[in-house]
Amino acid sequence: MPSKTDFNVSPYYDDYTESKKFHRVLYRPGYAVQARELTTQQSILQNQLEKIGDHLFEHGAMVIPGNVSYDPHYYAVKLTSFTGTLANFNGNTLTGGTSGVKAEVVNFVATDGTDPDTLFVKYNDAGTDNVSETFTDGETLTSGHADAMTAVCDTTAVGSAVHVDAGTYYVNGFFVNNDQQTVILDKYTSTASFRVGFTIVETFETSSDDTSLLDNATGSSNANATGSHRFKIDLTLAKLALTSTADSSFVELMRIDGGQVIEKVYKTEYSIVEDTLARRTFDESGDYAVRRFDLDVREHLLSGTNRGINASGETSSDGNEASEAMLALGLSQGKAYVKGYEIEKHGTTYIDLDKARDFNTASGSITRFEKVPYVNITSLYNMPDVGFVSGETEAYKTLKLQDTLHTRGTAHTDSGATVYQIGRAKSRAIEYNAGTASTVFLSNSGTTSNTFKHYLFDVEMFAHISTVGAASGSWTNGEIVTGGTSGATGILESISSAGSATVTGATQANPVVVTCSGGHKFKDGQQVTISGVSGITDINATWTCTDPTATTFKLFQASSATIGDTAGTQPATVNGSGYSAYSGSGGLAKSDIVVLSNVKGTFAEGETITGGSSSVTATVAYSAYNQKSFQQKKFNQVKGISMAGSPIFTSDVDLTSTYGVHKTLTGTITIANSVTVLYGNGTKFQSELLIGDSIQWIDDANTTNTAIVESIKSDTELELTAAVGGSDVSTKAIATRRRTKMQDSTNDRALYKMPYDVVKTLLTTDNSGASDSSLKIRRQFVTTLSSSGTATLTAGTNEVFVAHSDTDFIASIMSTGSGGTGAVGDVLTLGSSGDYTLGGSPTGKTVALDLGSGFNGHKIKVTATISASVQSQKTKTANTSQTATVNTQALATATTVSIGVADVYSLDSVYMAPDFSTAATTSHTDITNRFDLDTGQRDNFYDISRLVRKPGAQAPTGRLLITYSYFSHGTGNFFSVDSYSGIDYGDIPSYTSDVTGEKFELRDCLDFRPRVDDASTINSGGVDRSFDGSGASTIEVMKINSDLTADLEYYLSRRDKIYLSSTGSFNVVKGSSALEPSEPEGIKDAMLLYRLFTPAYTFKTSDVEITPIDNRRYTMRDIGRLERRLESIEYYTQLSLLESEAQNMQIQDADGMDRFKNGIIVDNFTGHGIADVTDNDYSVSMDMSEGELRPAFHQDNAALVESTSALSTTVTDAVRTTNGYQKTGDLITLPYTSASFIEQPYASTTVNLQPYNVIDYIGTITLTPEIDEWMETEEQPDMQVNLPGTFDTLTSLASAGVLDLNLGTVWGNWNDTWAGSVRETSRRVDAWRAGNRRIVQTTINTEQRVGQQRSGVRTAMVPNAVRTSLGDRVVSVAFAPFIRSRDVAFTAQDMKPNTRLYPFFDGVDVSTYVTPTGSTAGAALTTDSKGECSGTFAIPDPTNTSNPKWRTGSRTFRLTTSSTNTMTGDVFSSGEANYNAKGMVQNVQETILSTREAQVQRQNVQQTQTITRTAQRVSSITQQNVHGHMHHNPDPVAQSFTVNQEDGVFINSVTLYFSSKATNTPVQVQIRTMNNGYPTDTIVPFGQVFINASSVNTSTDGSSGTTFTFPSPVFLKDKTEYCFVAKSNSPDYTIYTARLGQKTLDGNRLISKQPVFGGMFKSQNGGTWTAEQMEDIKFIINRCSFTTDTTGNVYLVNDELPVKTLSKTNPITTTSGSASLTVYHKNHGMHSTSANVTIAGVASGSHNGIAHSNINGTYTTIGNIKLDSYTITAQSSDTASSSGDIGSTTVTATRNILYDVIQPCVGNMLPPGTTLTSTMRTTGGRTLESSETEYSLEAAAKARAINLNEDYYMEAPGMVASAINETNEMSGSKSFTMTISMSSPVNNLSPVIDTKRMSLFLIQNRLNNPVSGTTPDYTAETANSGGSAAAKYITRPVILTNNATALDIRMSASIPSTSACKMYYRVTSAEDARKLGDVAWTAFNSDGTPDSAVVPSDDRFTFKEHQWSDSGIAEFTAFQLKVVMTGTNSSYPPLLKDMRGIALAV
Repeated sequence: MPSKTDFNVSPYYDDYTESKKFHRVLYRPGYAVQARELTTQQSILQNQLEKIGDHLFEHGAMVIPGNVSYDPHYYAVKLTSFTGTLANFNGNTLTGGTSGVKAEVVNFVATDGTDPDTLFVKYNDAGTDNVSETFTDGETLTSGHADAMTAVCDTTAVGSAVHVDAGTYYVNGFFVNNDQQTVILDKYTSTASFRVGFTIVETFETSSDDTSLLDNATGSSNANATGSHRFKIDLTLAKLALTSTADSSFVELMRIDGGQVIEKVYKTEYSIVEDTLARRTFDESGDYAVRRFDLDVREHLLSGTNRGINASGETSSDGNEASEAMLALGLSQGKAYVKGYEIEKHGTTYIDLDKARDFNTASGSITRFEKVPYVNITSLYNMPDVGFVSGETEAYKTLKLQDTLHTRGTAHTDSGATVYQIGRAKSRAIEYNAGTASTVFLSNSGTTSNTFKHYLFDVEMFAHISTVGAASGSWTNGEIVTGGTSGATGILESISSAGSATVTGATQANPVVVTCSGGHKFKDGQQVTISGVSGITDINATWTCTDPTATTFKLFQASSATIGDTAGTQPATVNGSGYSAYSGSGGLAKSDIVVLSNVKGTFAEGETITGGSSSVTATVAYSAYNQKSFQQKKFNQVKGISMAGSPIFTSDVDLTSTYGVHKTLTGTITIANSVTVLYGNGTKFQSELLIGDSIQWIDDANTTNTAIVESIKSDTELELTAAVGGSDVSTKAIATRRRTKMQDSTNDRALYKMPYDVVKTLLTTDNSGASDSSLKIRRQFVTTLSSSGTATLTAGTNEVFVAHSDTDFIASIMSTGSGGTGAVGDVLTLGSSGDYTLGGSPTGKTVALDLGSGFNGHKIKVTATISASVQSQKTKTANTSQTATVNTQALATATTVSIGVADVYSLDSVYMAPDFSTAATTSHTDITNRFDLDTGQRDNFYDISRLVRKPGAQAPTGRLLITYSYFSHGTGNFFSVDSYSGIDYGDIPSYTSDVTGEKFELRDCLDFRPRVDDASTINSGGVDRSFDGSGASTIEVMKINSDLTADLEYYLSRRDKIYLSSTGSFNVVKGSSALEPSEPEGIKDAMLLYRLFTPAYTFKTSDVEITPIDNRRYTMRDIGRLERRLESIEYYTQLSLLESEAQNMQIQDADGMDRFKNGIIVDNFTGHGIADVTDNDYSVSMDMSEGELRPAFHQDNAALVESTSALSTTVTDAVRTTNGYQKTGDLITLPYTSASFIEQPYASTTVNLQPYNVIDYIGTITLTPEIDEWMETEEQPDMQVNLPGTFDTLTSLASAGVLDLNLGTVWGNWNDTWAGSVRETSRRVDAWRAGNRRIVQTTINTEQRVGQQRSGVRTAMVPNAVRTSLGDRVVSVAFAPFIRSRDVAFTAQDMKPNTRLYPFFDGVDVSTYVTPTGSTAGAALTTDSKGECSGTFAIPDPTNTSNPKWRTGSRTFRLTTSSTNTMTGDVFSSGEANYNAKGMVQNVQETILSTREAQVQRQNVQQTQTITRTAQRVSSITQQNVHGHMHHNPDPVAQSFTVNQEDGVFINSVTLYFSSKATNTPVQVQIRTMNNGYPTDTIVPFGQVFINASSVNTSTDGSSGTTFTFPSPVFLKDKTEYCFVAKSNSPDYTIYTARLGQKTLDGNRLISKQPVFGGMFKSQNGGTWTAEQMEDIKFIINRCSFTTDTTGNVYLVNDELPVKTLSKTNPITTTSGSASLTVYHKNHGMHSTSANVTIAGVASGSHNGIAHSNINGTYTTIGNIKLDSYTITAQSSDTASSSGDIGSTTVTATRNILYDVIQPCVGNMLPPGTTLTSTMRTTGGRTLESSETEYSLEAAAKARAINLNEDYYMEAPGMVASAINETNEMSGSKSFTMTISMSSPVNNLSPVIDTKRMSLFLIQNRLNNPVSGTTPDYTAETANSGGSAAAKYITRPVILTNNATALDIRMSASIPSTSACKMYYRVTSAEDARKLGDVAWTAFNSDGTPDSAVVPSDDRFTFKEHQWSDSGIAEFTAFQLKVVMTGTNSSYPPLLKDMRGIALAV
């Protein structure tokens, strides 16, 4: 833009015009030069310069900064009065007489008549209270002026101003200099809105205006003569309104709106040149991330410990008020290139995102009431009650399930050993199925061919246990009976029977024949106990009854051998030939049947069973002739169903082939006429039949015979209950077994999912909040017919009867009147003409029944179908903080404890009193963590809620006080989302079926489940459930297979994206909410970072599905390697191949027939998705990269410290010198001396480090340690990417056992997600034998890649999450552990002096956890007069749920003067430092090679810093706070230099030369990186040092230097440009520089060229740099000169292990009357009784009678050792007065750490050519239940070579012992030692060891070898839960469509000789009401071993095929598998691959 001044005026007449195309003025000799020609020449040159300028610069561009800065904190002090002159205050320090606050005056404005005299100040010191930041109104201010001026403060305010430094701008085609200026925008507010810029004033200057224009040729005739005029341009800083358009003479520099900077000229704009460079970078490499911006999804609103960001009422950085309906997306620091521009973020940036709360409306949605289980019945007498009619019928009345057919209308009566009832159930509905529908379906004389569907629920089958001997007392119905050996439990039923008979004779024969003339009911094979017999007293014992008749039976021996087993062996007969004769007096023969319900486990023969409340005991009999002593009855044994009542209901199950299950028996049968004995030919009676089975055959007369099995003698002989007829002879007939079939058993539930998820309401806005639900229900009526046989039934509100059909209406006669038609129990149809007529208004409101006068006075029960509309929901009301007490020992110590009400949704606490005579209170022991909550929800009803004691948890030893919250149920037809009140929508609970494992979100379901009544016992009815008492609620059942129609609103999901723009801002793009949402459009000029699936409603932050975009930077080496493969395809292909392999596997039965494959389960062990991770017993890990199953593991960390060669940890510098190394600060190197490296020796002038004294006190914080190489392993990590099923063990909330393991279930996670996995391209495995062990050596090529591959073994890649690549290692980002508890010391410098500071960690206030030096935790943190402070930040334990916790990574520790950590208000001082909790430090960072990651110099007290290195004019600010305020920060100077030393150099110090210094304020030097020739904010590790003013040397001639020695050597790379920065908060520091063209200060030399290759830079705001190419700082950079003729040997040993705070609340258990104390100490590592342990932290006082002093102390022996507990004996043999848990949460204990894998994590740096080698010596540990040698440190001669930062697999477990064990068991020796040798051939390089990053990663396989009788509290693995083995894999339940009878399991395994792998299964059938989890496990091949022995593997890489099969399993429809791994050497555990399981049927 040309000048606006017209020069073609008098007297200049510049008439140059570009159109004439003149480019030169050509002067000619002899012709006078004209003024016009000279003017034209100037214009031509100006025109050329202007074109160049226009090409490179825009009008108003900054050429030489003149930086512009906005100061929103221009503090104003309004004066009431003052002494002296106002101007004299400028530059002086004022002190408040009252407050003590100090401030320096920087400007003033005299009164204008409206505003008072005003001073503008910068506050330097807080007040005397260290809190006051500004002057107090009315106080007197004193100055430091010589005139002792004072002023009186009226009020203070915060104004705003803009400063501009002297510089050069491109204006109107000229490069114009400007002066330093300040313009005050608003004196008293900081919310000004202005355009700020230069007013351009162009003038002509004459000599009369400026006499200096007169000719200065003194002494000549022309002296002082007038001559040419001058053209002048002035730039004056000014402000205009935002709306001003007066731009003709105004250049805008900055635009401010409401106190926020909207736009600013940033720096010189070489837009075309640098845009071209950016475009080239983008075209070549695209967008990519150098360091990923990790995403942490957090709650927007802070509430409790939810990790929210904004407190209630606060405003987020995006300007939104804290809200529960929003998320805060935290993006960590990182670096990327976007569209070619470099973007770097320091610290976490939070952006807001709405949760997915949009919703849609669905009209007329249909939910199908699916078919539910039913059984076909016939021979009905009456109808069962299915609804409630007051005084007549009872809803859900108990049905008896019996194993015998009925005599119609007659109930069975149990007697003696005959107990007919084998189970019970409830009626859901009954309807006609098939037959002949006549008026009378069934009658006493009628047909029995009609069948009915009887819909059942709550089917519960009993177990019958035969016992022998007299019970020790009377059983109590409903008590829990427990097996003494098996641990099985069941609830005693009232039908338990004692069968007895009087003995009236006994023979002296062989066998003895006993006579009971009065009869008996003993069965063949049943054991009986005889007592009281005289004479032949030898028979007074327990015997086996055989060959019973009505009055006699024979005696055989009773033993543990199975009688009549497959081999046909018989026990010995009872030979009475030597006995005395029967004396004629009586005696008693007795056998009891104990009937149990809800059985868990399997009772064992011969064990003692005990009643929980009665304490009665009895002995379980032994089995004989298939008369099993323990019989778990199954539904397929049911033959009759009855219900008590008046009249009774009876029915028989239809066993015909149409409705039953028929099986042709193997072989053929033979039976003679009129006998009960049936013989088989090639039969398998024992495996194919049960006693009570119905069998059929066709006899020789072609007649069908049906009989019931009485007993089974052998596989080829059985006895029937009755003899066949005389003509029923059969010769080799084929027999068929007939059993009951439950139809549609797969849909057994009363809970139905609606067609949409996340339902908001059924009371829609479109329906004005009213219900529009309609459904069909079944209802029972009871009515008495009139004399004419008529009655009218009436439906309810909004209800009508449906049209008649035989299935919709059915009736039965309850009693008869005077009519003569029909009889009681008859079942009627209502289908004849006139029987059934709909009437009323609307039609169907009533139904008229007319059965005729023959039914006069009959009372009938009618089941009718009704159509109901506008139906309201039942209500559920939350009742919080309810209490229940358990006062008896029997109830409290049971494994399940009733809470007494149903539908408990929250267990708040369980407190235990010290004994059973004291009422429990909240001051007693909290034992909540011993229990899981069983809410009582079942598939078909709400049962009593209960506490379920966790496996291994101690039983309570005192009364219980339970606090809980539950729902009370109201009236209505069903529950829905609208039913819940008193609870938030997001807290509506879910239900997971304990049968199918399917999860139901109750808000999305229609719930038709009734609720049982309240009770204190487990079942509401004592031994049965009742639905008619207090608290109960019933629901009318929908018509089966009908629909419920309803309108509803449902929430919608959304897909969102997160971008990083080329200007450095994070942007979230919200997609449109939809049922199937699509992705939103992208945005331009931005890089996609993440795709988000924000699920409907967004209940939890973890629900957000994160898909990171792999914007990984690929080097050319990466591209050449092409490491990424089709991992997901490979994974799923592998699963498909495994399934195909299993499907194609041919499996035959014993006869060679193929077996049908009913179900297949495969697991390639690349994730936990197939496993039942919710099972408390589940305890394995998966090596996901190798596809291996292995034991769970414990990972821990032990610090390493320096030691002497003699293993002493007292190491001096003299010792280091002897050992050939040097320690400087944190780093160990070879010894070195200091030598000059680069020097600039000249000085000609000085430069001020802080010329303007405008400071915001940005401090520097140093953390010690600043890094942590380990993580918290006992807290569930945060998931970032969980591909289906992969990390289910980390996301499961149901399994306490799994959660205790956490990361111990993901093998290799310490590498994959922490320390980084070495990338390989090939691996060679060499093997040889040494003794009996195969030694494997692995050679790894130096090329690296993701995922290790073992030679010869298929590689199974897990579906891979995005990984971060850092150097030669990669880290998966699948999940993020939390930072572990640790003390971190901090030192802050350069803060505002005498000022209160507030600490924050990652934005969370941590004042409570900060201890200022010399004070206490939580005390105020205050700086001293130098602006320094220090203290300790104790990172809280993340496993404590009340503590805040932080994900690992780089987290910011911040000190600020803002108590709320505000970024928007007045922040007078702040400082930050990063705490890096990372397993892998990025050693190679562009220009940095170090053992630490670089820190960043913060530039602003309020910033969220973004470095956007671009060259264009920007509209966003680089160093900004969230509102864009620019702050004037320290203005340092920098000096660049280039390293030209082969392979780099270590520098140790910089020497600078000062001419002046401050009194107190320190000065610092930093080594920073350079980018594009300018300093960056990145400080090279260890490259920062402060020096106090007292240590600074000054001189007047630049001769005295001050050396800044860095804390540790700083490595600088070769051929790389760096700079050092000198800075201070004081304006009093000046340093010497050399300027080209000037003479040195001594005058001896002209500085004619730059003395070094580099340049000086000046800064504005510490971030915008101006190159001063003509000037250099005077300095010397000194380097380290290392010794090259020595090898340094660094000795490291384990540091003393810190004591462990035991994680369990009250971890010590006392036993009344005993001094033995059980300590629950997870992974204690002490596996021998000689171990020593020190217990501490037990609070003062008596604990269950034992003094704390007798608990705290050191114990030299321990006992009863398990992986997670042991016992000690209280000191002084102090015994407990009561049993219970003690210790609270403060108990600590010493521990050993065992390991099978060790990785020495030693931070090191190995420059080219240098060497670093290491060896280690370890101490032996012991596997539990093994005999390995402990506490023996290997000899030095046996030291093993080991690579740093790589895994080493041990041959036997190693140990890092506790200090007490090292002292007592190892004579004070350390238990681990390492020697690291280092050398270098050149003196500029040395290997480096970082002493702050030295520790051991220690991994222990959780493997044991439990043995009955040896292992404490041993539990066999056949128990349904709680087996003693530590390593167990359990599959999810597999539900089959068809029955199966066999299992075949195959797996590849590497099982060494010291280990074992056993396989177990458990099954249930559709008819079995037991939960699969309650069924005991069955071992394959009786002991779990494979079918065939497999030779053990010699190494970890040889896998062999193993097979387990069982073909004799009773029919099942669900199965589960369990793999148990044991071993005596934990270093060689079983390793398993590729499991294939098949369920089979013939």
